[in-house]
This record gives sequence, structure tokens and C-alpha cells, in this order.
Amino acid sequence: MKRTRTNYDLRSLYTASAAPVFTTKEALEQRREELRFNLRMAAGLYPWPEKTPLNARYQLVGEYDGYSVQKVMFESFPGLWSTGNLYLPKPLLRPAPAILNVIGHWREQRLHRSEKADYPQQIANFAKMGFVCLVTDMIGMADSRQLSHEYGAGAENELWLTNGVGVQLWNNIRALDLLCSMPEVDGSRIGVTGASGGGSQSLFLALSDDRIKAVAPINMMSLHFEGGCQCENAPGLRREAINMEMCAALAPRPLFLAGSTGDWTCNLETAELPMMREAYGLFGEEKNVHHFYQVADHQYNSKTRHEVYRFFAKYLQGREYVWNEQEIPLKDPDILTWFKDGERAP
Repeated sequence: MKRTRTNYDLRSLYTASAAPVFTTKEALEQRREELRFNLRMAAGLYPWPEKTPLNARYQLVGEYDGYSVQKVMFESFPGLWSTGNLYLPKPLLRPAPAILNVIGHWREQRLHRSEKADYPQQIANFAKMGFVCLVTDMIGMADSRQLSHEYGAGAENELWLTNGVGVQLWNNIRALDLLCSMPEVDGSRIGVTGASGGGSQSLFLALSDDRIKAVAPINMMSLHFEGGCQCENAPGLRREAINMEMCAALAPRPLFLAGSTGDWTCNLETAELPMMREAYGLFGEEKNVHHFYQVADHQYNSKTRHEVYRFFAKYLQGREYVWNEQEIPLKDPDILTWFKDGERAP
């Protein structure tokens, strides 16, 4: 898709964009390759870095009704550790589908528990449903404190395409490598989900890596906001490109979009959803676009999670059923972490 702009067309994160129009399946497939290349260039991942040994470390947190939890850390680059938790269904009799959970800008990350988002409960319920679940920290947050979350800001880093988008995306690609290396995981059935900045991460990962078979970017995709953090932006990333165009390029893989009246996804049903259905329609797969919209603030709340459980059950387990979220016995979320009191990986 081509756009005509002048030097005076100044853009920002809040610039409203028209919905991109694709006339043929072939045009969308060609644009997908252009967007993938542009993302890799902006993220400093062209050519791909060498995939060095992950050297994964595990430590059991506990065994619970229907699942177990471990701490996990692995080297995405030599010396740079990605940190998180691994939730395994119990019993696990055969390789299972997996979900990579990428967290947005909730300060407590994978420990966050509130009405707006409850990550320990969400991921434990995925595991109780039969999914292997890996959840990782954003750089500079929770256990991942070797780099700051503002990593990549400044002219020198921008010149060399060294930025948080690239580090975070590579961490997530290596997280996929870890899942695919596990005998417990069926590597042909892997999904990704995240909200807010985690929705941006989900989008970038799915666009970059075809191993992702179902995508649920929650309360992020919009035609009038592109993401406000350093980890979602890099020089050149959205030159003649927008998030919704990258989202359309995921077609025909199953896609779940969530929106709320109280954030920038407020126009989901009238603006973003119709263009997604049109793009997927080029493949004859409009049915692969799912959504949920509600009166709420920015969130990944229980109502949204309820629909996401159904979405992943349908596309990764081949089952049409409703999962009723169960409360989990976690009084002290700190047991899920590796480091205390400002400690970090060496």
C-alpha cells in the first residue's frame, strides 16, 4: 500500500491514520514482507543475530491443583538474561499447545494482581486448561534489570539501531525457541498474548515469526495511537507504516482484538474491526477475526480474559468450550521472582 506525503506532514504517536486498503491477497502478502523487513531494520535485527545457547535455568516455585510453576531465566544474548515463569499443566501426558504471555507496563509485571489485570491468575488458568505457559518480563522491569526500560534512547543508540524494541523482540523470539525446545510443547500450536505495551510486543513478534499461530493483542490496536513508550518505538519503525497495517499483515492467522470505551481502542468496532475483516476477507477467512468490546478503562480484565480463553481453546486446542476462571492460591506473588531488594542477574 502506497501513501503520498509531503515534507510538511508531521506525524506523532497520536496522529490519526486512515484505514489502509488492500485490493488483493497478493498485495497484502507483498506488503507483509515489506513490513517485516522494515520492523527488523528499525529493531536492529537485520541480519538476524546468531542464536547462541539459551543456558536456561529453572527453579520450582510450587505444585498446585492442575498445574505447577517454575522460575525460569535464559540467555537471549550472551550475558543478557530474560526472566520469567513457566506454568505447566498437571498431569501432562503428551506435548501440549503453548502460550507466550508478554506483559505491558504494569509496574509489577507478571506479579500484578488487580481488577484491571491479574497475571498470576490468568496464566495459572491457561495452565489448568492444558496450555504450557511462559511469561517473561519487559527489560528494565521486575527481575529483568540488567538494562533500563529506556534502553536505546539517545542519538548515538539511534544511529546504530540499538534500541529496546530490538532487545525486547529478540527476547521474545528466543522465548519461542525455549518453548519449541521443550518436549512438553507441541511447537505447531503456539500463541501469544499481551495487553497495552504487551499488545505491541505480541504484534511485533507475530509479524516477525510464523511459529505464532494465534495472536491476541489486548487493548492496543488503534488507528489513532501507536504506543507511547521507548519499547514500542524506534526510528524508522513507522515510516509509511502504522500498527493496524502490521496487524492486517497477520492475515489469515487467527486474531483476537479487545477494546474499551476508556482508552485509545474506543473505536474498535467502528474503525479497526471493519478493516481487519476486510483484510482477512481477501483470504476468505473473516471468521478468524474475533473481538470483545466493553465499557471499561485500559485493562486485561476478567471479562476480556474469559473471551481470550475461548479464543485460544478454539484455535490451539481445537475445542469449542467456555472456561470459567478459577481463583488461585497465591498469597505472596514475590515467590515467583528470582531477585530481591534490587538484585539482578550478573
